[in-house]
Amino acid sequence: MSKLKILFFAADPLSLPPGGRRPRLRLDEDVRGIREKIRLSEYRDAVEVDLRLAARPDDLLQALYEVRPQVVHFSAHGWSEGLILMDPAGQRPHRVQGEALTTLFRSFPGNIRLVVLNACDSYAQAEAIAGVVGCAIGMRGEITDEAAITFGSSFYRAMGFGESIQAAFDQARSAVGLSHFSERDCPRLAAQPDIDPARLVLVSPTSRPPRAPGWTKRAVITLAVAGAAGVGAVYLRPDRNLEPSLPAPPSSPDSAAARVAPPPAAPSPVPDSAYRPPPLDESGNTVQNGGFQNRFAEWTRSADRVGGKGTNEIVSFADARSGYALHLTYEGRGSLLFTQKVSVPGPDYVFRGTFRASSHEGPMIGFSGTGIATVMLQYLDADGRFLGMTSFYSYVQNPLANTPLVGVPRRGNGGNNVHYIDVEKERLYKDYELDIRREIEENLLGVVAEQVRTVAIALYCGATDDGAGAELWVSDLSLRPRR
Repeated sequence: MSKLKILFFAADPLSLPPGGRRPRLRLDEDVRGIREKIRLSEYRDAVEVDLRLAARPDDLLQALYEVRPQVVHFSAHGWSEGLILMDPAGQRPHRVQGEALTTLFRSFPGNIRLVVLNACDSYAQAEAIAGVVGCAIGMRGEITDEAAITFGSSFYRAMGFGESIQAAFDQARSAVGLSHFSERDCPRLAAQPDIDPARLVLVSPTSRPPRAPGWTKRAVITLAVAGAAGVGAVYLRPDRNLEPSLPAPPSSPDSAAARVAPPPAAPSPVPDSAYRPPPLDESGNTVQNGGFQNRFAEWTRSADRVGGKGTNEIVSFADARSGYALHLTYEGRGSLLFTQKVSVPGPDYVFRGTFRASSHEGPMIGFSGTGIATVMLQYLDADGRFLGMTSFYSYVQNPLANTPLVGVPRRGNGGNNVHYIDVEKERLYKDYELDIRREIEENLLGVVAEQVRTVAIALYCGATDDGAGAELWVSDLSLRPRR
C-alpha cells in the first residue's frame, strides 16, 4: 500500500523586515523535530513529509494537487478568524480566512483525513475544517513556539509508531504538559460526530511500503562492461552546455511536472552525530542561496525527462549551517539539473559544500543503465568557453569487484582538463573544500588558471536508462576569495 503523505506548510511573515513585529518562528526546529521523530519511529518507511516553506495562497492549491496528502499541517501565525501566510509576492503577511480554508478542503474530498493547525487561536477554524475532512487539530488561545514544536514532533512520533489519531493527540498533549505545563490545554482535537479518532489509524504495518528486493547476483561481468560503457561521455562530457536545452521551467520549481513520486529507495539520511560542520559566516560568498533556505532562488532548473521521473525539494538538514538542503532524486532515463554561473576576476577562490550523493544501476546492469549524482564546477573564460571541470560524483560499484563499473565517470575519462573526485561514503554528510587555483594547476593539464572568469556550479541527478537512479543532497555551497 502507499505511504502516508503529510503536506507541511510553513510561513512566518510577521517577523520579516521592515515591518516585522514578532520574534522569528523557529520553523526550522519545528520541521527538524518532526522529521527526526518520524525517522526514529517504527513505521518510518511508511511516512513521507512534503515541505513547503514561505507558503503563499496559491501554494495551497498547487501542493494539494501535486501531493494528494492524507494529512495537511500548517505551522504559522494565526488569529481568531484564520491563518497568516505570505502574500503572492512573498513580501508581506496575507490573512487567509478560516472560511476560505474550509472551502479549500471541501474542494478536495475523499483523500484528506486530518488537518493540523499548529498556530495560535486556530481551534475555531479546526472545528469548521473537521466538519469537512473528518478530524482537525487547532490551538485554543496563544501557544509559544517551544510548546508548538513539542506538540508537533510528539504527535507525529506517535503516528509513526502506529497510534490512532486520538492516542497520538493525547500523547502529544501530555508531552506539552511535561515541558510547558501552563499550555497543556492549548491543543484541541475536533472530529465529526460519526468519526471516532480513537479508531482512526493512518500508519500501520499494512501501510508500510514493500522494500525493493535485492538484485540477483550477476554472474557475467561482461554485461556490466557492455551496458555501462560510455555513461560518462553521454552525461558528464566536458562540453555539455549548462544552459537548459528545454524551454524555461515554470516559475515555481515545485510544479506538478517537477514533483513526481520518488522511487522506492532508502529514506532520507539521518544526521551523522560524529560530524558537525564548523560555523562559517556568509560574508564574501558569491553563491546565491547556497544554503537553500528560500526554495530554489537564483538557480536555473532544467529537466530532461526522456522517460524517467525526478523530484526536487527543500528538506530539513540538521548537519548544515543553514539548516536546509536541496534534495534531488531521479529514477529512469533522464535528469534534473540545477545551475548557477558566478563571475570571478580570476582563479583565487575556494569552493566549499556539504553534500552526499548515491546512485544505483538497474536490475540488469548490462542493459538498464547507471544512475549518476554529481556536483560539478566548470571553469569558463571571458568569452564563456569551457576550460576545464571538477566533478564530485557518486558511481555505481561493480557487484563482483571493488571497482567502479566500466564507463562510469572516474578521473581521466573526460580528458586531461577534467578531474573526478569520488564522494566519500563513510559519512552521511561530508564537508568538501576545493582551492580553485590549486585544483587547476595540479589536476587540470593544459588549463591556464589566469583565464578563468566564470565558475559554473551544476547540481546533477540522473540515470541513463530504466531501473537506474540517483539521489543527491546539497547544502552550504560557497565560493569565497582565497585568504
